[in-house]
Amino acid sequence: MAQDHYRVLGVARNATPTEIKSAYRKLVLAHHPDKSASRESADIFHRATEAYEILGDAERRRHYDTVSAGEKRRVAQAENAKAQQARPQTQTQAKPQPQKAGAAGSKVATVAADVTRLTLIFTRGNYVESEKLARAILNRDNRQPIPYAVLGDLARAKGNLDEAAKMYAYAAQMDPRNPIYQQRHEELVKTGRAEPKTGKSAVKEDRVILSAMVGALLLVSTSLYVWVASEPAIAPAISMISTWTLGLVVMLFLAGVSIGAVMCSGNFLDRFSVSSTNSLGRVSSPILALTSVAVVNFWAAVALYAGISVAQRSFNVSHLRFVGGIAGVVVMLAIACAGSNTHYLPMQTLLWGGNIAYLGGLCGWMIADSFKRV
Repeated sequence: MAQDHYRVLGVARNATPTEIKSAYRKLVLAHHPDKSASRESADIFHRATEAYEILGDAERRRHYDTVSAGEKRRVAQAENAKAQQARPQTQTQAKPQPQKAGAAGSKVATVAADVTRLTLIFTRGNYVESEKLARAILNRDNRQPIPYAVLGDLARAKGNLDEAAKMYAYAAQMDPRNPIYQQRHEELVKTGRAEPKTGKSAVKEDRVILSAMVGALLLVSTSLYVWVASEPAIAPAISMISTWTLGLVVMLFLAGVSIGAVMCSGNFLDRFSVSSTNSLGRVSSPILALTSVAVVNFWAAVALYAGISVAQRSFNVSHLRFVGGIAGVVVMLAIACAGSNTHYLPMQTLLWGGNIAYLGGLCGWMIADSFKRV
C-alpha cells in the first residue's frame, strides 16, 4: 500500500497549506542530505519530498484525498465481506440473488479494451493518438494507472518535468505495487527536477557549466588532432571514404563519446533507460528506428526521425539535443578536415562521419548514465 503522506509529514488530514509547508521545511532542515548522511535520513527526506509534492499542490491533494477515501472504503468492504463469510451458514438464509451484468460491467470491459489499445499504440510510437486515448480513458475511469504513466512519459519527452512527475505520482497511487511508476517519479524528485529549490541548485548549475566546458575542450582537441596529424588513408579503394585515416575514425568515435557523456552528465539528456524504454516496460520504437538507420547513414536517420516527429506532431527533447550534438561534432571535424595537411575530402566526413560519431555518442550517453545516482 502507498505511504500515508499526512502521516509522513506529521500533520492532520485537515491541515492548512501553511501547516503542511511548515512541517515539510522542518523535516528538510533535519534530514536534508547536506545535514545528515545516514540512510534513514535520506529515506525520510525523499518520502517527505514525495508527500509535499502531492499535498503542497491543491489539485493533487484533492485527487489524493479522493483516492485514499476510496481505498479505505474498499478495504472496509473487503473486511466486512470476510466477516460475513466467516459467519455460520443457516438453512433459513436467503438465497443470494445473481448480480446483473449491466452498464457497469460493460463500462469496465470497454475501459480494459481501451487500456490494451493504448499500450499497443503508445509502444508503436503513435504519441498524438496515445495522448487523446489516455485522457479519454481517465475521463471515464480516473483510477487507471497506465494512462497516467503514458501521459507522464509524453510530458517528460516534451521537457515538461513537473507535469511528468505529477502523472507518475498519480500512476504510483493507482498501482503502488508497480516499481517503474514509483522509480520514475523518484528520479525526477531526487535529481531536483520536480523538487522545491534547495541549496544544491547552485552546485547543479556549476556542474552543467563544467560539463559544457569539458565538452567544448574535448571537441576542440579532436578537431586539432585531425587538423594537425598527417596519416595515410586506410581504405583508398572505397570511394565513399577513400581519404579517411585511422586517426580520423578514432577522433570521430571519441568526439561522439565525449559529446554523449558530457550532455548526459550535464543533464542536457534524460536517462538513457528512460529514452529507450517507456514506463510500460516496452522498448521505445523511435530510438530503435533512429539507431538502426544511423548505422547505415546518420543524415538519413535524422531525416527519418524528423519526418516521423512532424507527422505525429511530437518531439522528444533529449533525442533532438542528442542528434544536434552529433551533427555539431560531424560539422566541426569536417571543417578540421578542410584545413588539414592530410588530403581529406571534407564532404566524405560530412556525409559518413555521423555513422561513427553517433555510435560513439550512444556509448558515451550510456556510460555517463550508468554513473548517475538513481
